[in-house]
Amino acid sequence: MRVEFEPGQAVTPAIPGAICGLRAGDAGASAIDPIPVIEGCVRAVFALPGVSLHAPQRGRAEVAQARQVAMYLAHVVLGMSLTDVGRRFGRDRTTAAYACRLVEDKRDDPAFDLLTTSLEEAVGAGLKVLATAVAGPEAGQ
Repeated sequence: MRVEFEPGQAVTPAIPGAICGLRAGDAGASAIDPIPVIEGCVRAVFALPGVSLHAPQRGRAEVAQARQVAMYLAHVVLGMSLTDVGRRFGRDRTTAAYACRLVEDKRDDPAFDLLTTSLEEAVGAGLKVLATAVAGPEAGQ
């Protein structure tokens, strides 16, 4: 998967820093926490403002699906290991793997695939904005 930020400038998202245009050691690279960006995008799309995606209970079906999509984005877009994804969402790696499989299977539905693709792009754009804010406006020149 590739996220296009500007015409001709493609970024292959392997790690949060790569999405943001940062490399290890760059100022601000370690200060970026991408999970809140993912959660904010997912909560907005699923109309779940203020709902925690980290609750220990499964919760309502729409909350569970939103959490699964967020876990999928963390794994696929950010390149986080399933162990790290599970840990960040208060689950174990097998739950994160199950969430990723569910989302991948649901992508056969064109509407769900469009939703997921849009979220991938929104997360990439959000992280780029965050990286610019952390690094300062002069870093982008």
